[in-house]
Amino acid sequence: VLLVLIFDSNPIVWAQMKPAEFDGILQQTLMFLNSILLQHHSNQIAVIASHPAKSKMIFPASPCLKAKMEQEIKELAAKKNKTGDEAEKSRKLRRKELKAELAHLANPMRVIVQELAALAKIPPPSGNPKKSRLAASLSRALCYARHVKREYEKKGRFLQSRIMVIDTCGSMGANDDYVPIMNAIFSARNMGVQIDSLVMPMLGKDHSFLQQASDLTKGVYKRPDNLAGLLQLMMQWYMPDGDLRDSTLIMPKPTEVDYRANCFCHNKPQDTGWVCPVCLAIFCSARKTCEICSTEFDLGRNDGGRRKRKQMMDAKDQNGGRR
Repeated sequence: VLLVLIFDSNPIVWAQMKPAEFDGILQQTLMFLNSILLQHHSNQIAVIASHPAKSKMIFPASPCLKAKMEQEIKELAAKKNKTGDEAEKSRKLRRKELKAELAHLANPMRVIVQELAALAKIPPPSGNPKKSRLAASLSRALCYARHVKREYEKKGRFLQSRIMVIDTCGSMGANDDYVPIMNAIFSARNMGVQIDSLVMPMLGKDHSFLQQASDLTKGVYKRPDNLAGLLQLMMQWYMPDGDLRDSTLIMPKPTEVDYRANCFCHNKPQDTGWVCPVCLAIFCSARKTCEICSTEFDLGRNDGGRRKRKQMMDAKDQNGGRR
């Protein structure tokens, strides 16, 4: 099983949380990932941090980076005793440092904590600092799952992939990401990849995007009432794979999902609205220019038809319903 974890890493909202809350979420998440690895020797994990500035895969490290470090170690070993003692000492020290870095990259928990701490120091963008990049993270997770699955297929082996999203801030996905997010959700369903969602209890509300993602891909969506027993909840509902869920476990009944799209102007769900034909942005009222892609609309023709219909109805009322 390959589990790709998308962890919301918004430093602005993190700073507003109590230290005990954030430490508890992170520690229990790391324990859950360790449990996945201990469940079977072939299980794999990948962690993607969803930051307002960027989406970054923090584990595993890039294969190119590992190959480059291993090649440098071999080159340093090949130059042994070709120069003076001082150069040999510096090469030994460099080889020792590279081997320590490789050992560090093999420890997922250390790498995850270190990378999250480094991301917390990156300043968020000025445009929309509280919105994490959910669409980019989902796309990256699907691409990585597809890549690993192809490598397994070359060896004649089968791999089941899952995506788990942990929303710690309630700020994943902006309105203008609606189309990319829905595209990623439908791609996951076509690939047979389940999207599980865990929304932290202190947010106080459900996440519509994640509700739709879990419902469409037959995943699990949960928003616990409190942080007590968070690890137990993860182990009970999110550790079993899709086959075990279908055959053995009685999964929780899905909550009612609101599939209405939010307008891009006021972030409110709409039953009917106006859609830009270019970028598919949704608005609750007619506009002369799309706020997303700046496409200009010709509303005069529609206004003229509306006025003409109104004049006809007024004339009909004045004639007592006669034409």
